[in-house]
Amino acid sequence: MAEAEKLASRPWSELSWADRLRCTRVLGPVAVAVHCLFVKGLIFDGTAGLFYTAQRITADMILSLHLLRRDLERLAK
Repeated sequence: MAEAEKLASRPWSELSWADRLRCTRVLGPVAVAVHCLFVKGLIFDGTAGLFYTAQRITADMILSLHLLRRDLERLAK
């Protein structure tokens, strides 16, 4: 996944705060949920807002899994 490659290859100092959260593997999906529901106010958009938030959380969880896979492959070498 290109996004996982980008996050893994850049130095920490060059990453935005959002990318740094995503690099933590665990905090990324939680931060996405909080951002979508409360910062963007999607909690008030009913089913559509919840569905969009669920899609964003799922995408971030997939990214976290790719990053974890890269970590495990690097440890196995």
